[in-house]
Amino acid sequence: MTANYNFIELLSKYQFITLSMKALRTTLILKLVFLYQLGYSQNYSKIDSIVNYFITTHGIKGIGIVATENGKITYLEAKGIANPNSEFTDSTQVYIASNTKAFIALCIAKMAFSNQLKYSDPITRYIAGKYFTDSIDADNTTIRDLLNHTHGLSNDPLTFRTAYSGEYPADLQQLLKFTVYRDDRLSKKFKYSNLGYLMAGMIIENVSGKKWQEYLETEILSPLGMRATGTAMNFNPDLEILPYTFKNNEPLLKSRKSENTLHAAGGIYSTLPDMGKWLGLLTSGTQQIVNPLLIKQYLNGTTSVEEREAGGLVYSKTYGNGWIFGDLMNKKSIYYSFGRFNGYESVMSFDPASKKGVYVYVNERVGGVYVAAVLSSYFYFVSEADPRADELIDPILGIIKKVYSSPIDQLSKIFHYKDSHDLTGIYKSNEYGTLMLDKTAEGYIFQLGKMRSIGYAGKTENEIIVEWTPGIREHLFILTGDGKIKIQYGDFDIFERL
Repeated sequence: MTANYNFIELLSKYQFITLSMKALRTTLILKLVFLYQLGYSQNYSKIDSIVNYFITTHGIKGIGIVATENGKITYLEAKGIANPNSEFTDSTQVYIASNTKAFIALCIAKMAFSNQLKYSDPITRYIAGKYFTDSIDADNTTIRDLLNHTHGLSNDPLTFRTAYSGEYPADLQQLLKFTVYRDDRLSKKFKYSNLGYLMAGMIIENVSGKKWQEYLETEILSPLGMRATGTAMNFNPDLEILPYTFKNNEPLLKSRKSENTLHAAGGIYSTLPDMGKWLGLLTSGTQQIVNPLLIKQYLNGTTSVEEREAGGLVYSKTYGNGWIFGDLMNKKSIYYSFGRFNGYESVMSFDPASKKGVYVYVNERVGGVYVAAVLSSYFYFVSEADPRADELIDPILGIIKKVYSSPIDQLSKIFHYKDSHDLTGIYKSNEYGTLMLDKTAEGYIFQLGKMRSIGYAGKTENEIIVEWTPGIREHLFILTGDGKIKIQYGDFDIFERL
């Protein structure tokens, strides 16, 4: 939906021709009232044009955008398809991935504001030290470190199992025993990962006595009126957005999210209008839903990052509470965050100076994040009537064109094991769970939690390539040195057959 429709466009878009004249007048009035309430005033035809360009030129399935100014939605558009059965609409449920971190951080901010905890508190005040090994001095890690990614810790089993395989104990704290120092020693250097926010979810639960999902719902989502937003997939499947890869008309169901892979670092489904409410909170100068002093504290306490990415087009100056502050695709000095998970690609951002914000969602894996980022920056240029808008994004369009002009390399050679030993069976890793192997007429099938893939031949006789998500390759190796068959999963761990 965009502003400044003429009468004929309204007739065509909403099929008013089929209505009686009385119904036509009533519907038209209601629609105009709706647009007025959203605060539509700017002509965003340039945004519409570039969205259409991406869909028609690069075969992107769906693009959704919602923008706010001074706390009100000023633009909302959904184009393309969400899944094989449904168009992308403002009712479509989108997985916001790591943008969840900003919500979790606001939960912690609310607790800090009400003196239930302090950012400077050691994490062991809220997570028992018994869950960590003696090699970890958890007393020297603070809640602020968790939210700023300066904790210096690593725990691949915990982050992998919550985001990908979905196989983990009911009490996630039990997996903290696999925590190690990222650089083999305590370091406060910034390094992005899910771990800090997974632990923040544990702290929310231990302080409030509620699951982090319940606390988020009652303390943040409900007050904001985000009724279509939640941490469960309890909605009509026809409303669910599915991930795609360009040049592939089938959704990547292998990378589709599931209930057991929705976690505190990336576990929210929402809609475009609800994300508009979220950005409205951060772009309003008069809102009283959340104490403005709390919001101010929430956006402070950051750590220096000073990193450049995407050829210098993304410049991160500071990070804190789920937000990067810096330059996004030539748009200077804004807060932004990426939400990425194998075809669920989005960028949310807001400009504190102009009190504008925008959320962009693209359901395409290969270059979707670039598209979301460039549309975000382009929105600001257009809304500010910057005559250089097209010039500023032109280099980025060139990058995107190269991404989508590259052929997709398909695997074809199926793995066949020549040894007399049969590989089928159940393999176990204490850190990563259970790997199951089955042999079919098509070849060996590997399953790790919810992830499943046929095995493809690697460069060596005992090397196997699996694609839990098509296009993303993982390497397994058959080990038989001690007479027992084991499977090494990349650099992660060795699975032993039961």
